[in-house]
Amino acid sequence: MRTLSGIIDAVKDGKDVPYDELYYALVVVENLRIMNATALLDCTIGKYAESLTAKNLIGRLSFDRDKRAMKSNPKTWLGKHNDPRNPSCQAIRKFSKKLVEKIHAETKED
Repeated sequence: MRTLSGIIDAVKDGKDVPYDELYYALVVVENLRIMNATALLDCTIGKYAESLTAKNLIGRLSFDRDKRAMKSNPKTWLGKHNDPRNPSCQAIRKFSKKLVEKIHAETKED
């Protein structure tokens, strides 16, 4: 499997990309989006909203995380515990979704 940047470049160049590469690349990009959104939220309204040093550190960590991911094989970057094809990963996801649904049902306004 190519690196994430290799997969993205191939797609942008109009080349055919194997399903497995696209599958894992999409999961990595979604994980990066969530991590970066969480970091951005912490910098704007979260616990680091007042700290310029923390904002700089969070920005650097985000940049470094993206850089490492782009140089990595997506499946390796995810690891087996975050691999959607791993049954234990799916069991945790199923449990998490049920928990969120339960919380939404309990907090739903009538």
